[in-house]
Amino acid sequence: MPSTKKTLMYLFGFIGSVGACLVICAVLATENWVSATIKCKNSNGTFEGIVNVNYGLFKGNEKPQISYSLKEITSLFSVTESLKGDSRNKILHILIVLFLALSLLSSLVDAGITLYNSVSNPYETLFGPVGVYIWSSISGILILLSIILFVVNTEEFELSIKVANGSITDTMELKESKDSYGYSFWLMLLVLALHIFIILIIYAYQHASYSHKKKQQRPTENAPKEIMLY
Repeated sequence: MPSTKKTLMYLFGFIGSVGACLVICAVLATENWVSATIKCKNSNGTFEGIVNVNYGLFKGNEKPQISYSLKEITSLFSVTESLKGDSRNKILHILIVLFLALSLLSSLVDAGITLYNSVSNPYETLFGPVGVYIWSSISGILILLSIILFVVNTEEFELSIKVANGSITDTMELKESKDSYGYSFWLMLLVLALHIFIILIIYAYQHASYSHKKKQQRPTENAPKEIMLY
C-alpha cells in the first residue's frame, strides 16, 4: 500500500485531472468563444449596418442592426455549415475540435493513472509517475495547439466574417470585424494551468521521495565514527 503522503499527492493530481476533463467539456459545450461586431458595406463602400455575432465551436447566433439592407435571418446558425464554402477555415476548425477531443481523452487517462497510483504502487513505468507526465503533457500540448489554431483562424483568416456571411444580401459585403474572446476560449488556459499543477505536484512528491531514499542510502564514509570503528 502507498504511504499517506503519496495517496494525498496523487489524489490532488486526480482531482486536477478530473477538473481538466470537466473544463474541456465546458469548452466544447459552451458557445461563448467569440463575440464579434462586423461592419457591413454595400458595393460603393458606404456604411450600411453592423452584424453582432456570438459563436462557439458548433453553434452561434447573429443579430443584424441598422438592417434595412440586411435580409431577415434565423438568429441561430451552425458553424460548420457556415464554413462550407471555405475549406481552409473548416479544416482548421475541425482540427481544433479534434485536438480538444484528444485532450479530453488524455486527461481521462491521466485521471485513471493518478487514481491508480493513489491506491497502489505500480511497477510498470507507464502506470507510474512517468505516465502522469506523458499524458498531462500531451493534453496540455493539444490545448496549446487549439489556442494557437483558433487565434490564427479568427485573426488571420477572418473566421467571424466567414460564419456571419449568411446574414447579408448579395449586394452587401462584410468588411471589418472586431473580435473579442469569451470565457469559453479563456477556459483553455485554466486547463493548461491544471496540467502544469498536476505535473508539478507529482514531481514534488517524486523529488521528495528520491531525496528521502538517498538519505537512507548514504555511503559508509559518511557514517558516524562510532559505527566506522565498530
